Amino acid sequence: MSQILDSAVAQEKDKLKESVEEEKKKVQHLENQWRHLTEIIELKMKEEEIVNAKLREAVDSLEEARKREAMLQEHLLMQDKHLTLIQDENELLKQKIQKEIMEYKEQIKQHSKTIVALEDRLMEATQHQKNIEEENVALREKIEIFQKEPQKSASSVSQELSDNEEAHVLLM
Repeated sequence: MSQILDSAVAQEKDKLKESVEEEKKKVQHLENQWRHLTEIIELKMKEEEIVNAKLREAVDSLEEARKREAMLQEHLLMQDKHLTLIQDENELLKQKIQKEIMEYKEQIKQHSKTIVALEDRLMEATQHQKNIEEENVALREKIEIFQKEPQKSASSVSQELSDNEEAHVLLM
């Protein structure tokens, strides 16, 4: 019996050793898995930190872009207002210049009428002067003839002079 007992104890010891070895292998395997998972978790945490840093940079860039956009919108609005003012001023100036042009055209029209009237008067005055000069020449000729013929009566000379004056008055 002791042998059986020793054999059973030995068998139990072997089973126990095998069980312990299996458990050690399981523990070793679990420790290896735990280390591997720990490494993976550390890598994932580092990746997450990098992604978070990039995300913060992107958020900062986005915020900066929004600020610049707001500034540009404000600048654009101010330039639009300035452009509108300039366009309004240009329109007023254009209207003023058009009015001045119309006034100048009217003045030119009036000056043209005045020039035509003055030219007409000049032609009349030139014609009148020509008639007077012709009369003057005729009277001088008569005076010369009269000086050569002293016997002509004074009454016929005064009659001729009065005829010439009537002609002169009619020409005016």
